[in-house]
Amino acid sequence: MAVAGFLVLLLLLFVALMLPAGIVLIVLSRRGRRAHPACGGCGYNLTGFRGESDTCPECGGKYTQVGILPAQSTRRKGMLGWGIAMVVVPLLVAAFFVSLSFAARNRAATAAQQQRQQAQVAALRQQMTTLTMDLQLLKNQRDAATDAAAAAALDKAIADYERLLGVAQRQIDALSAEPSGGNK
Repeated sequence: MAVAGFLVLLLLLFVALMLPAGIVLIVLSRRGRRAHPACGGCGYNLTGFRGESDTCPECGGKYTQVGILPAQSTRRKGMLGWGIAMVVVPLLVAAFFVSLSFAARNRAATAAQQQRQQAQVAALRQQMTTLTMDLQLLKNQRDAATDAAAAAALDKAIADYERLLGVAQRQIDALSAEPSGGNK
């Protein structure tokens, strides 16, 4: 039990650390890097260029021929991927452990249901044994009875006991046929 509690604590710590870190990475990756305007020929950074010259100071190419590449925002795809992984993986691990927990709880409930059914069947069998012994005594008394009214009363009691035995047997059959852990 102590090991299970430690594992749950470790899982919570893992999720608590990974989720915020993943969210931060996702947010940072969306900001991207701000690129700079560049020479179309060599890629020279033209930040601060005011159009004083029509040639690149690095390669000497004319901007009318090689062009100027506009500043573009680039996304940090690697950071976005790691951020998503740091959010999704802990959630999947947590879902896996939660499903294991539910499975263990269901197994325990099934075992408890089986024990209850077995106890009910044992109690019913004990009642049937007592009823059978009492029925045999009633039959012996009826056979020994000399008065017709007493014999009729004993016959009625014997019929009642036989009905009770049938009810107990049907309950045992129903409990034995019920799937373990099934709902009643």
